[in-house]
Amino acid sequence: MPRGIYLHKPRSEETKLKLSQYFKENPPKYWLGKHHSEETRKKMSEHSALKGKHLTEETKNKIRLSNLFHLVSKETRQKIRLSHLGKTLSNEHRKNLSESHKGHIHSNIQKIRIGISNKGKHSFKHSNEWKEKNRISHLGKKWGHHSEETKRKIGLANSISLKGKKLSEETKRKMSLSSLHRIMPSKDTSIELKIQQGLIKLNQPFEKHKRKTRYFH
Repeated sequence: MPRGIYLHKPRSEETKLKLSQYFKENPPKYWLGKHHSEETRKKMSEHSALKGKHLTEETKNKIRLSNLFHLVSKETRQKIRLSHLGKTLSNEHRKNLSESHKGHIHSNIQKIRIGISNKGKHSFKHSNEWKEKNRISHLGKKWGHHSEETKRKIGLANSISLKGKKLSEETKRKMSLSSLHRIMPSKDTSIELKIQQGLIKLNQPFEKHKRKTRYFH
């Protein structure tokens, strides 16, 4: 039988499954710890099939649609989580991550994917271990007042996210409805408490902050 007669014969699904299972259990280590040299990288870049080419809008849309509902399985998420356990990011790495995310606005496709991945997670509860770590990390911190620098950053972030945008009437109505059960401010100030004590001594009736009872169009 001539050599190479099965060179281009397509593999069966059973063979593909066996090969996949084998490489999962025995991952190749021939490239472990190795890196391409700068010369090799340059050659690979020069001979890339996509160099100098621009994807059409149709191709871009196809890629977007193919990735739209691609969700990572729970098993894969668990593997990623375990691979990152015990790792600590350097201050420089954290700073780079922070800079790369400044001013980033999610596209409509990203919002859809985030919504799908978070669906059914509203009943999520933090573990007691997480609660204790969170409590310890906030010990000694003062709450209720932002520094001038923090206020400036919050204002800048809000101006970027809403720049050039106009809220629809439906969005305004939803925001108004969501604030119906809020009490603003959430607690009385020190001056208000003193005035209330004085009115109580004088037996004068007064009303504290109330929740909204209706919204405005």
